[in-house]
Amino acid sequence: MALNLRQIEVFRAVMLTGTVSGAAKLLYVSPPAVSRLLAHTELTIGMILFERVKGRLHATPEARRLFMEIETAYLGIQRVNTVAKELAENRQGSLRVYAHATIGGSFVPRVLSRFHQEYENIGIIFECVRQWELKERLLNRQADVGITLFPMEHPNLDSIRLCDVPISCIVSTDHPLAAHPETDAQAISQYPIIDYEQGTPFGLVLEDLFAVTGYPGLICMRAGTPREVCGLIEAGIVGVGIVDQYSAEEFTTGHRSLKMIPIANAPLLTARIAHRRYEPMSRPSRSFVTMMQEFVKL
Repeated sequence: MALNLRQIEVFRAVMLTGTVSGAAKLLYVSPPAVSRLLAHTELTIGMILFERVKGRLHATPEARRLFMEIETAYLGIQRVNTVAKELAENRQGSLRVYAHATIGGSFVPRVLSRFHQEYENIGIIFECVRQWELKERLLNRQADVGITLFPMEHPNLDSIRLCDVPISCIVSTDHPLAAHPETDAQAISQYPIIDYEQGTPFGLVLEDLFAVTGYPGLICMRAGTPREVCGLIEAGIVGVGIVDQYSAEEFTTGHRSLKMIPIANAPLLTARIAHRRYEPMSRPSRSFVTMMQEFVKL
């Protein structure tokens, strides 16, 4: 019943590519060789892994369950290889930082730049992802810390509060709202807005903001993140954007075509560093957290 490594490798390649020919290209072998080993694998474990319909392979529920376990094992192998590479390069550890796409393009790179200057021998991985991906990376131990503006709700995760972050209105400098030093939900609701998908973290923020005044009736476009909203307005889309202050500052500093306007009585977001609750943080992670805390106090 036991699968050998070659059988697991072939099965995984078929799952990733969806075809025997694709798996063959990935593994640099012939398609008949993949087909033979796949058939032998099914015989070995005594179950059908793929339904063959009109020349295409469709994974069975059993195959998808097996694939999940194999991917977990592969993540562990990747971590082993990462550690081995760091040891070979005489590095003193690593720091894997994943940030929510909202906040990852603002102050996080500046803190990482300072961190790299002080700890040149520590390997750094930095990537911006969506909220659900951030949680997944932390739980799968692909990330050491995660930076986000939203709660990371999971019994195995905890977070360190950094600071409150206001949300702001961002418009082009020729927009009617640009003439005001401050605005509110009622004034914003009179103009077309660039919305977020319902159920996303920022979609929920907008629902909270317009809970009393009612949601704006005119939605000119939808975007995934505040940085995309700012980019759309900068590109000429006529609409009002609701974004976090860090994203707004990034696009208004040195950009004369955009203006950030404070929103009265707007809900506050909280920047936080998420980490695994029941595991001690590494020394590089603790040093990075300290730098983040110092930065937000400046």
